[in-house]
Amino acid sequence: MKGFLSLLGFGALLFLIWLLIGAYTTWIAESKTFHTRRIEVSGNELLTKDEILDLAGLKPQSSIWKRDLCQITDGIRRNPFVESVEVERLLPDVLQIQIEEKHPVALLNLQGTFYCVDGHGLVLPSKPGKLYDLPVISGDFQGGVSIGRKARGKRIQDGLGFLMFVFRSRPELYSRISEVVVGRPEGLILYTSKAGVPVRVGMGGYTRKILYLEAILDKLVENRNLSRVHYIDLRFEDQVVVGMRA
Repeated sequence: MKGFLSLLGFGALLFLIWLLIGAYTTWIAESKTFHTRRIEVSGNELLTKDEILDLAGLKPQSSIWKRDLCQITDGIRRNPFVESVEVERLLPDVLQIQIEEKHPVALLNLQGTFYCVDGHGLVLPSKPGKLYDLPVISGDFQGGVSIGRKARGKRIQDGLGFLMFVFRSRPELYSRISEVVVGRPEGLILYTSKAGVPVRVGMGGYTRKILYLEAILDKLVENRNLSRVHYIDLRFEDQVVVGMRA
């Protein structure tokens, strides 16, 4: 009998705990203390806060515990300009959204109109009035481009492929490139940021060529001769031809 009463008392205790947990859970879900009063969005430049909230499917004044963070993240990631998303609850009433957008690595010159493109050729929107200090890809491109879609065409991919190769292997040299011209019979041509020196790169063998180019540019800058250079030609095996102005 004593054992039965002990078991009954233990069961009653468990039932009481269950009731308390249920009441606490209900209070957490329904209490105005945890109603979302502020949604913070950071890291966005290409997208507005309203666009992000629309992608997330967020509505105000819902409990912060009823926000499905995975669903919010997946909704925002659907946008092609978004690289990554982090969503956190800041108790008691703030939802924080951290955005990392895709970044332009070059400008595409299409008949005098410039478009930002990322490393995969995705055409990104540009902010009105913002100056982009990025290399320009120029050439006789066929067709047009659309924001939010990848720029197509072999010539565009040739220029972008070369720039991304330099960006990954020699980032300092990348910052010294002003323009890459594609589609010429002699192959790819680039122009330096300083003095606008044309460099005849040709096609292929980029690993060797960019090492030579970086070394010769360093030497020319050191000797203050860059402004006297008429052209640099990297198309010959194991040598660099530098044409000097008279």
